[in-house]
Amino acid sequence: MSKGWAIIVLLILCHKPFIGQPFSNLELDALSATEFETLWELSDSERSKILDSNGFLSHRDIKLDRHCHEICEDYLIHGRDTIVLNCDYDQGIEGLLFSPSMSRLMTHSSYDGPDFHHFYAQRSEIFLYQLGKADEDFILDSLAHWTNTEYSISRSAWKDERRIALELYSGERSSAGVDGEFIYGILTLED
Repeated sequence: MSKGWAIIVLLILCHKPFIGQPFSNLELDALSATEFETLWELSDSERSKILDSNGFLSHRDIKLDRHCHEICEDYLIHGRDTIVLNCDYDQGIEGLLFSPSMSRLMTHSSYDGPDFHHFYAQRSEIFLYQLGKADEDFILDSLAHWTNTEYSISRSAWKDERRIALELYSGERSSAGVDGEFIYGILTLED
């Protein structure tokens, strides 16, 4: 099998089709702005330790890459394997976080205003993956996909292996900031 076909087969095996679940219908546990900022600072500090300025995660031998030409695509590269990360938005992935154990990857993307319906079916989305290796092959297993029509995601941070803290807004975002207030909550993942 040629290298090109092997990569295509790997992409097909790693990317199961997603059926989005609205996270607006999920119970978000309450979280204060102060609690979120504490988690964000810790998460940001951890991110700077694991991801170098070239997008390389040395402990997992993974490189993050992005290509933009009108539409942005984000990739994970491991050796000869290149995996496209799912995203339904032209600007690509806005947030990418590894769980504290580095066994899960969460990505999120959003449209920055309530007029999203002119361009997209959803205002925001979250994808959750399980990272793994089988022999020499890198595996990215799709675990969940959530969508939302009420809120955009500003920032996110892992609280622990099962909980993700979210900073959300329902107004418009511009260079001047966000209209309205941020909403904070914890998304608890099912086992």
